Amino acid sequence: MRSSQPAPCPLPSTLPVAGVSRTQHIVRGLSPGQELYAVRDDGNAYDPNAVMFVLPDGSLVGYVPRVLNRRLRARAEAAWRCRVSEVLPGETWGLRVTVLPGQPEETPEPRSPLFADTAPPAPPHDPPAVTTRGGRPLGVLDSRQGGLVHVRRPDGTTAAYPESSVRVSADQPRPQRPDAAVSSPLPR
Repeated sequence: MRSSQPAPCPLPSTLPVAGVSRTQHIVRGLSPGQELYAVRDDGNAYDPNAVMFVLPDGSLVGYVPRVLNRRLRARAEAAWRCRVSEVLPGETWGLRVTVLPGQPEETPEPRSPLFADTAPPAPPHDPPAVTTRGGRPLGVLDSRQGGLVHVRRPDGTTAAYPESSVRVSADQPRPQRPDAAVSSPLPR
């Protein structure tokens, strides 16, 4: 008969980090060997077995993937020392972390289990939205140079598109008033 309690995760173990699409501004600044902590997130509304990775200052980096977190929580420790083992650049950067044996002497207080204070500060004005001519959202306007529209994507990266292939919300003609005269190109 199978036990409902999973076998404890052997340590050291190298694990992928989930949730990093929301913490790209932190992940891109990490380097192999950097110290992190894995901390039980008992107040997580989405997963009662959640374990989060945090920096020494308490900034949230991401989570142990859901398929692995019960095995890590099967261990007696409440928190674990960790080291960044790999930073994986790409359109959305990834991360692998090695969880080490032994509980840390002191564990930082996580600043935000639900990413509330880990997002970069919002710009003072919302930049214009950029879409394809067909209406698919691409991101927000970063700049324009030499016939190219530079778009800041939701993941923080930028991409350049020819002006003729995109629409910028600030460029859209204002809708006419309903009582304004409309000229028709068709002969009457």
